Amino acid sequence: MKRLSKNRIIGEILLDDSVIEFQGEGNTLIALPPAGRGVASEWNTTLRSASIKFLGNQSIVMLAPSKWAYCIDVRIFSECSLCCGDNFFNPRGGAMSFTVGEHSNVLMGSGGRVASRVQLVTSDQHPLYDMTSMTRINPSRSVLVGDKVWLGKDSLIMKGTQLGTGSTVAARALVAGKRVPSYSLWGGVPAQQLREHVFSLGLYVDSLTPQETERVATQDSNYVFSKFHEQRTLNFDEVDGQIRSLTDIDEKISFLMQFFDRGAIDRWFI
Repeated sequence: MKRLSKNRIIGEILLDDSVIEFQGEGNTLIALPPAGRGVASEWNTTLRSASIKFLGNQSIVMLAPSKWAYCIDVRIFSECSLCCGDNFFNPRGGAMSFTVGEHSNVLMGSGGRVASRVQLVTSDQHPLYDMTSMTRINPSRSVLVGDKVWLGKDSLIMKGTQLGTGSTVAARALVAGKRVPSYSLWGGVPAQQLREHVFSLGLYVDSLTPQETERVATQDSNYVFSKFHEQRTLNFDEVDGQIRSLTDIDEKISFLMQFFDRGAIDRWFI
């Protein structure tokens, strides 16, 4: 553990043309080790052409190990959490942007695939009020991205969105506060469901030969899909409430650690 003027970096983070900046106090950046977590021992936490800026106090960024480097641009404010599951993939030169503010949380599952210039935000940045009641109508809200979710190029994931495991968001889609079912395809502005019961294995098809294209035309019917399970499937709203209720940052870190269980394939089924 490394302490930086009342902030902490826990674990080993490899930096490649990247910056980590603390502007507040009591913040924690954590790189989880691969050992004992069911992931490849050679995976690590590398930041490539990345930026993580803590712009407040008592916030947490937790990164699981990955075969791929993290190419991310993070701006996180006070009393917020951002957790990225293992084997997170996004391309160099097209960083995924996170803006996490107003004591909100972002949980991303394992095996996510993110195209270039995806943006995720938990607030509208400015308050908006009803003229009759004079009350605010746009509170910030936390975001869930389940396991094995594919986020298309230039897509925008807005506050309050919950993306179920195995879902796909098309390029340039705008998903705002939607609860997206698992294994569904959403696209458009604003996004709507285009198809249900679809899944992706994350294959990169541009380089396939004709013979390889023929082989991937169908998939093994024994593929294991996530499903609703009364004991294992979690309610994100309840989880988010529990995170918000924890005022001690070390207790919050311990609570967040449980969401890095690679074997819990049913946890974020919607």
